[in-house]
Amino acid sequence: MSTVSRLGFTELGVKGRDGPFRYNVIFVHGLKGHPKHTWGRETTGGNTAHQRIDIGFNRKRASIRSLLKSGKTTSTALSEAGGQPKPFWPEEFLTRDLPDARIWTYGYNADVIQGMFRAGNQNSISQHGRDLSAQFERDVANKDPVVFIAHSLGGILIKSVIHLSEKCRSRTRLVIFLGTPHRGSRVADWGKIVSNLSRVALQQPNSRILRGLQVDSEVLENIHEEFKVHVHKCGFKIYSFQEGRAPETLGISHKIVDDFSSKMDLHRGLETIQSMDADHRQIAKCSNKEDPRYRAILGVLKQFVSEEIDCLAGEGISHIESKSSTASGKHPTDYTDGNANVQPIAQEAGPKPTLNPIYYLPFTANRKFTGRESVLQAIQKKLFSDPPCQRIALDGLGGVGKTQVALQFAHWMKTNHPTYSVFWIPVLSEASFEQAYMEIGKLLSVPRESDEDYKKTVQRYLSSETAGKWLLIIDNADDKTMIFGALGKPGLINFLPQSDHGLFLLTSRVREIAILFAETDVISIPEMNSHEARALLDKSVITREEGLDEHADQLLKELSYLPLGITQAAAYLNRNSNISPRRYLDLLRGAEIEKAQVLSRGFHDQRRYSGLSNDIMSTWLVSFSQIAKEDLFAFKLLSFIACIEPRAIPKIILPFGNSEEEMENAIGTLCGYSFLTQRHDPNTFDMHRLVHLATIRWLEGQGMMQGNLTNATQGIFENMAKQSATDQFLDHPEWRQILPHGVRLISQSEPLCSQDLCNLADYVGICLLTERRFKEVIDCLHKTASWARANLAWDNMLWRHLDFTLAHALLQEDRVDEAIEIIEPIVITNKETTKDDKELICHSEHLLASAYLENKRVDEAIEMFEAMHKNIGEDTSDFKFSYDQIGHQLASAYIEAGRAKEAIEILEPIVEENRRTSRQEDRDRLSSEHELGRAYLRDDRIHEAIEILEHVINVQKEHQKEDDRARLASEHELGLACRKAKRLKEAIEVLEHAVKFRKAELGEENHLALVSEHELALAYLEDGRVEESIKILKRLVRIRKETLEENDESRLASESALQRAYRQRKPFIVIFTNQVP
Repeated sequence: MSTVSRLGFTELGVKGRDGPFRYNVIFVHGLKGHPKHTWGRETTGGNTAHQRIDIGFNRKRASIRSLLKSGKTTSTALSEAGGQPKPFWPEEFLTRDLPDARIWTYGYNADVIQGMFRAGNQNSISQHGRDLSAQFERDVANKDPVVFIAHSLGGILIKSVIHLSEKCRSRTRLVIFLGTPHRGSRVADWGKIVSNLSRVALQQPNSRILRGLQVDSEVLENIHEEFKVHVHKCGFKIYSFQEGRAPETLGISHKIVDDFSSKMDLHRGLETIQSMDADHRQIAKCSNKEDPRYRAILGVLKQFVSEEIDCLAGEGISHIESKSSTASGKHPTDYTDGNANVQPIAQEAGPKPTLNPIYYLPFTANRKFTGRESVLQAIQKKLFSDPPCQRIALDGLGGVGKTQVALQFAHWMKTNHPTYSVFWIPVLSEASFEQAYMEIGKLLSVPRESDEDYKKTVQRYLSSETAGKWLLIIDNADDKTMIFGALGKPGLINFLPQSDHGLFLLTSRVREIAILFAETDVISIPEMNSHEARALLDKSVITREEGLDEHADQLLKELSYLPLGITQAAAYLNRNSNISPRRYLDLLRGAEIEKAQVLSRGFHDQRRYSGLSNDIMSTWLVSFSQIAKEDLFAFKLLSFIACIEPRAIPKIILPFGNSEEEMENAIGTLCGYSFLTQRHDPNTFDMHRLVHLATIRWLEGQGMMQGNLTNATQGIFENMAKQSATDQFLDHPEWRQILPHGVRLISQSEPLCSQDLCNLADYVGICLLTERRFKEVIDCLHKTASWARANLAWDNMLWRHLDFTLAHALLQEDRVDEAIEIIEPIVITNKETTKDDKELICHSEHLLASAYLENKRVDEAIEMFEAMHKNIGEDTSDFKFSYDQIGHQLASAYIEAGRAKEAIEILEPIVEENRRTSRQEDRDRLSSEHELGRAYLRDDRIHEAIEILEHVINVQKEHQKEDDRARLASEHELGLACRKAKRLKEAIEVLEHAVKFRKAELGEENHLALVSEHELALAYLEDGRVEESIKILKRLVRIRKETLEENDESRLASESALQRAYRQRKPFIVIFTNQVP
């Protein structure tokens, strides 16, 4: 057994191991650790003080257990901690299983905790890193690759030394972390993590040292971020083993290093994460060769040897050094900054063969890059499949992150395919293309021929064997003419090289360009998913503002999970510290002009091209201009869609071109730009919500929006008129597809009303009324009806149609006075201008009489209904529907007037006829049955009333929403009937439901809601629930005193009921001066 030095490097198993050796494995312990004891134990007699503390603690714990539970004196924890000594497995096992590896262990003074996590302290992590760096370069003097295995905070030390030492960095090929904390989390920040680690190391839960411990989180975060940069540049692999359970000592119930902190969250090509069934201390110890912990670590090492060391066997160390120095950013031909000064390489008669890879990239790796694993894997699979495809293209909406995906892949290529050169060509203009070729030519030392276009010279060189393997990324290829040329003018594609060793990756927001370039090898990039979007937002904000967690999901949804929108939002919040996440969300949800202004705020981004607008709105303006230039009919469709709803756009409402082919081509153009997406139904499309807003603002800026609104209004009106010309118009599904677009168009066009808009509003209002969307009817028709009333001739039918529909909706919304004010002029005008149209006159008078009835003008309502009933006649088949409807309403008026028997006489035949001819869920049938139930109730035929009302409600439950007003009215009547029948529990149940939803739907102080509350209070009172009754009645009395006249029947009834309720209290207190006997 080797003698292990407490400080510095010790090579293990030197005796009897002659090599040859191909790589090094170095073990580094953590806080309060030891270069030998961390990885295993000596014999019992050789235990250190540290071990004796550990064993003593567990023996005390075992003794306590024995008092509580007989027959068991040794716990598993004791067996692990202080029973049989663990083998020193790096020497006893690993030196034999890895005969071609030098095995080292490194020790440092990790016993002094104070100052270790502070900058500028002689005992700091950084100082330990400098010490290790110097000793590594001196003692591990061979040039073979290195694997580090680090426990706990030893991992932070390794990260520090890799940053500090270029030699160490260039030789490192794998780092295995065992329970190493990499970053703070929401659950545990760095202070908490270090405190947990120190408690385990000291085995003293309440140590004075812990109370004085100071942690500089910024230092630890910087070490982590710097290490991540080196991982990406150098391409060494990371294997992170996580703790599988909490320790069984010190009363700690959680893992010492949680799962979030113990992983770096790199993509799968760089980091592998595995859980190990062990706590924080035992994760570094193994009992024997069959121990799962040892087998896991040995498996990782053998896989590394197979994939890395064996592959390098014939290439020699010079290749490794060349690859590593290039990857670490020190190669003279690594060009990673578009603004850097590149020194021209001396030119010889011909170009030098490219022995080392050359990189021409405009941006460094994006540290904020998140997710997109499936896209990156798809690119890898296509380019490196067997056989590989040489050309692939990424397409997607502007702002979806195509450039960033391509950039991430470029840096992945540097790490994972170091024999490939990587060149980046931005196709923002012909000048940017030419400039990129000039710079690439300089890097390749391609001489300039006097008469030849230099792009051709570079093309010819890259096409040669001399150039070696390369990846050429063509970014922002959005101009078809620039890429593929036009008559008499070559496109940029004519300058691309042709080589069996070359690969191409093109990005474009135009699907047609992507397909022309890569044929079937096109990968479409969607918006981020919610998890990727949240991770990007978290990485992009400087500090986690109060309220960000609460509003993040809503904010991301509002931004449609677009990476550019998320980055822009983060920049806005970072720049405007006075703006809270909630306020920013309010701006996005506010008026469209505010939303457009917020989304048009530019911001600086180091990984986007200088001189270009970076805001989400501006990124699409180039595409709009391109479409207007290349496809006029597609531009016409785009302008039309800006006027309607962006979702569920049916093809039938779009303007038709000169031919079906022109229409399909235009739709294809918009889909190709990702402005439109096709649903599963091939005749229905969606436009991205933010693209829709950007289109509106662009058309407004061009002074074209008003003309487009006029054209769209006429187009939608003609479409709805065409649909209404068919029989049973409202039974067809087409109008439901068109309706939301008509509503949107009316709301956008209202400031400038016209007769065309009123014509459209007429159809829209009828459709909304059919769907019982009364509030929307009022919103849509309020301004258009006012305009028509003021601007159209008095005998024009259009203004009367609009007013009739509007009055009907107002009546349903309990705005009775407004409805009467609108209907009365219609009735007068109809009688004067359409004397022969009895049905039209009947409809308007019927609506007015219904309004009178709702307004408690019962006698006027009865007079009008009786006259209509008589004039139409029961046997006039042309007016059968109107006759039954008027009979129904007349019966309702009789009920209100206390003439229940006359109401029953009218309603029973109507109900019988409806049951014979209509389905049970038909609203007219249910309404007549409801009214008959009311009539039976007023005629004291209570059991018949309950029977018919229960039937009505059962059907309504099956076919109507819980808050449907007709259903709530039926529940109110059934509650009243059950109360009269002394079925109080049933009455209370049904009335509670009616009250809850009437208050929610109509408002707390709506008279229908108050009527139901009054009945519920009476039911409570009769059921002995006096206090609940009083609580409701006190509220009703207060509201009705404020809103009703002193002698109003409803007000007096509530006051009387409250008086009764107080009488049932003991003692009784009279509080009323105005009482009803």
